[in-house]
Amino acid sequence: MKNLFLASRAGTIRKEINGIRQNNGETLYEYWERFNQLCASCPHRQISNQLLLQYFYEGLLPINHSMIDAASE
Repeated sequence: MKNLFLASRAGTIRKEINGIRQNNGETLYEYWERFNQLCASCPHRQISNQLLLQYFYEGLLPINHSMIDAASE
């Protein structure tokens, strides 16, 4: 029963990571910290680092998209 609960919880956290979005008024740093805490809450999330980066980036507010894009050029 405990394993079923843990598997269910991991699935829920994977969905939260996949759908994470930066809140209005939330700084980039605050968003990054929230994202890291969410990832750390499920060490067995089975999501590649490339996908984690994609989920983080897709969840950024447009202003931060522009800033990240400019910094990576």
